[in-house]
Amino acid sequence: MSDYQRITSYLYEYHNGIRGENIGFIRVETRDHQIKVSFTLNTSRLLSPIRLYFYYYEQGKMYGIPWDEINQTTLRFEYKESFHIDSIFHGPKSLNDMDGILFYYNDQQFYGSQWNETPINIHAFHTADREEPPQEPQLEEYMEALSLHEQPEDNKQETVSREPKTYPQLDPYPTPDYSSCMKIRLDDIADFPFIPQELGGNGFLKMQFQNYGHLFLGEKKLTNCHYIGVPGIFTNQRNFVAHLFGFPEFVPVPFQEQKTGNFGYWVMTIDH
Repeated sequence: MSDYQRITSYLYEYHNGIRGENIGFIRVETRDHQIKVSFTLNTSRLLSPIRLYFYYYEQGKMYGIPWDEINQTTLRFEYKESFHIDSIFHGPKSLNDMDGILFYYNDQQFYGSQWNETPINIHAFHTADREEPPQEPQLEEYMEALSLHEQPEDNKQETVSREPKTYPQLDPYPTPDYSSCMKIRLDDIADFPFIPQELGGNGFLKMQFQNYGHLFLGEKKLTNCHYIGVPGIFTNQRNFVAHLFGFPEFVPVPFQEQKTGNFGYWVMTIDH
């Protein structure tokens, strides 16, 4: 069984940096690489939009890790969402390193929960979306994928006789309507003659394979088609690039309606 962790703490309203009334509680639970966050707000102050951060202190600075945004609140606001842990904590930091939660509206008004004795000091708060102008990830990711992309004529491969291989199963499947799903690597594409071999030169596929180390090859129960999936965390910018390189559909794993911020696969249909 995967490790289970739960944190429950009170939320307070802050005005001009001074902690005020308790306005609710927050619960954070982790299990099976998923992080579930739920909280309730009871307040007469309707603040929106509110940006949600985990925060930690390091060398006197309070660093924020963004994970969601609330665009509208009510007098009693309830929130329940689940995320893949990798969609929030990308680097060496984990939930165990966090000192609390910050719901940021501006430096004068915000909500917060501290998990240890270190008080929230908004003047020490640092995060990329507060300190520098927004970048162009859509363009940057497109240029990175384009730099890896190979035109079909540059991607010719010799036919090589290979020993039969056993491929690990993808667990869980993206959706229950798949009859099989295997984890494959980039160089395994040559083992499947029904996969267009030029797909091995697809810039987006190569970029995401470099980040995650696998692809998936699946077959659905009610069709005669195979599907190849490219792993990643859904953002609107990355989804735009995926479409440009021929991957029109994103399926969160495990399946859920919300895509943004969640792990899953961009899928391409392969006729067979």
